[in-house]
Amino acid sequence: MLMLIHRDSESAALEVQPGSTLAELAQLSGSGRQCGVCGRQFSTRQNLERHLILHTGQRPFKCETCGRRFTQVSHLKSHKLVHMRRVIAGMEDRI
Repeated sequence: MLMLIHRDSESAALEVQPGSTLAELAQLSGSGRQCGVCGRQFSTRQNLERHLILHTGQRPFKCETCGRRFTQVSHLKSHKLVHMRRVIAGMEDRI
């Protein structure tokens, strides 16, 4: 069930209802490398699929330390450095 609100006639962009799935949004893009929601072009299908997560509102990557969630695994990895720095800072205080 695709939960789209409407297509903007000027920009050809779609407004997406939160809760739309990645698979539904991928169907809008067909087999190409252009986002079927906002029209943005990508050099690879993989980059397009990573981008489509933004339109779903999903944050599938969770930090096991604090519970914060992210749209991309690379953002989670960067975030984990915050916790690592705190651990290192705590060790330096003990020396």
